[in-house]
Amino acid sequence: MTYPHVKYNRQSIRLPNHDYRQPGAYFVTICTLGRQCVLQDEIVHGILTDTWLSLPNRFSDIALDEFVIMPNHIHFVLWLQAEKCGVVGTGLAPDPLAGWGLGQGGSGQGGLGQARPLQQRTWALPEPQTPMMDPSLGDVVGGYKSLVFTVYLNWIKKYSVRDRVAKFWQRNYYEHIIRDERALHAIRRYIRENPVKWALDRDNFSRPNPMPEAQSVQDYLNEIDDL
Repeated sequence: MTYPHVKYNRQSIRLPNHDYRQPGAYFVTICTLGRQCVLQDEIVHGILTDTWLSLPNRFSDIALDEFVIMPNHIHFVLWLQAEKCGVVGTGLAPDPLAGWGLGQGGSGQGGLGQARPLQQRTWALPEPQTPMMDPSLGDVVGGYKSLVFTVYLNWIKKYSVRDRVAKFWQRNYYEHIIRDERALHAIRRYIRENPVKWALDRDNFSRPNPMPEAQSVQDYLNEIDDL
């Protein structure tokens, strides 16, 4: 796999000249609005994980890599046009919620995440239709955020839970094009180790000397060793 050489523009959320359908691995961070710590709730956590694992059935030729759920944000690595990158385990899984592939496993705490057993789910994901062909990164991330919202909103309505709000995502997201194997391994390690470092996480506003909200993905990249 030859990684595209693109210089990162600190002043822009998206690289203006990059085609976000290009094959390769992308590091993505999605935060909650105002960094509300709502993602570790058992129901939300389960919906986030099951929705993540269903993505290969909804978008063609993508592959899931590392994934972690933090109290107010998620990090993951996603491959586009995975077969061109030589990534195995792509395509439609027999079970929309079956995990496979590249990470180290582990219930959303690094690795791909693990789907809840059917009898433990009180939510329902819509059946995937024909997968979107040649999706962009924005298509996949937007689809993920939208599906999480829909599934959680339906759960709230089903159980008449009035103290929960399904609209919790920040409007945008942070992304970084992973250019080589060294960066890929460093980012994977960062994602896996994120939970044990929550006390000093930049998005933990309860930490001593809290940091301002990230303005670009570079704020997260600055925390990754050996990048």
